[in-house]
Amino acid sequence: PDVMSDIMSSALGMLHGWASDCGLGINPGKTELVLFNTRTKIGMKLPKLCNQEIPLSKSAKYLGVILDSKLSWRENAEHRVKRATVAYYTCRKMFGASWGLNPKMTLWMYTAIVRPILTYGSLVWWTATNKQYITRLLTRVQRSACIGVTGALRTCPSEALNAILHVMKTETHIIASAACGAS
Repeated sequence: PDVMSDIMSSALGMLHGWASDCGLGINPGKTELVLFNTRTKIGMKLPKLCNQEIPLSKSAKYLGVILDSKLSWRENAEHRVKRATVAYYTCRKMFGASWGLNPKMTLWMYTAIVRPILTYGSLVWWTATNKQYITRLLTRVQRSACIGVTGALRTCPSEALNAILHVMKTETHIIASAACGAS
């Protein structure tokens, strides 16, 4: 780990020199280091950029996708669900069980607004749908939307709601979206 830190420090020094030559600046305060591993702790000295140590972080956000140190995708899935839920409940103000937008328009709202938020970056993290916790987390948003569209009771099974509305299961849609993006 210390050799790796020395190599990173020299590479960061070269990067800083190149950026200075091009008239660009690098802010070490906005730079973070994530060590991807499956072990709990690895002791190492931290690399330096502009004589300032880069702090070790447990996760980093890159293009809206959260990468955690173990690549479990849990934090990313929780973030996706949180944003999709906020979007859904913002749209939810436009309809009720017996008033507002018609069911077809409400379903369109879910598929056009909420589901893309839920599946963003799935090309990278689709393998996480194999984990039961993440699948349950992602399914909650679709279940709420399907209940809102149909006006069904909370005790109605999710599979029945998906079948009635001809909507793919969330994990199936994520895998299909990732496959579509890969080709």
